[in-house]
Amino acid sequence: MDKINLYERFPIIESQDNLSFLSNGSFSLSYHVELSEVFFSSEKDFDKMYDLRYKFLKGLPQYTIFLQQDSFLNNTFTSKSTQQENFFSRETTKHFNGRKYLRHQCNFHFIFAKDNFLLNRSYSHPFQK
Repeated sequence: MDKINLYERFPIIESQDNLSFLSNGSFSLSYHVELSEVFFSSEKDFDKMYDLRYKFLKGLPQYTIFLQQDSFLNNTFTSKSTQQENFFSRETTKHFNGRKYLRHQCNFHFIFAKDNFLLNRSYSHPFQK
C-alpha cells in the first residue's frame, strides 16, 4: 500500500476569518447562520424562506459547491429575563427553567472551484462513478 504524505497534499493553503484558500486554486467561504424555526413558521413564511434560498442558490456561479452543516447540541433552558411581568411569563419560566433541549446550529459553506474538480480522478468522493 502506498503511503501519502499529507503535508505535501494538504488542501488548505491559508485561512483568514471565514475565508480559506485551497491548494487547487479554489477558495471557500464559511458562515454561521441563524435560521428561524420551521415548525413555528406559517406556510406562507416557509414558502418565502424556501423561495429565497432557491433563488440564492440558483444564482451562484458555475462550479460552486454549497454545503449546509447542521449540528444539534444538548442544552439546558435558562430564563434570560429577570423581569416577570405577568402570571403567564412567570409560569412559563417556572415550567421550562432547567429543562433539556436540542439547540440547533447551522453553518453554510461555499466552495468556489476554478473548474469542475469532481471529474478529476485523483479526488475520492461519493459522486464518482
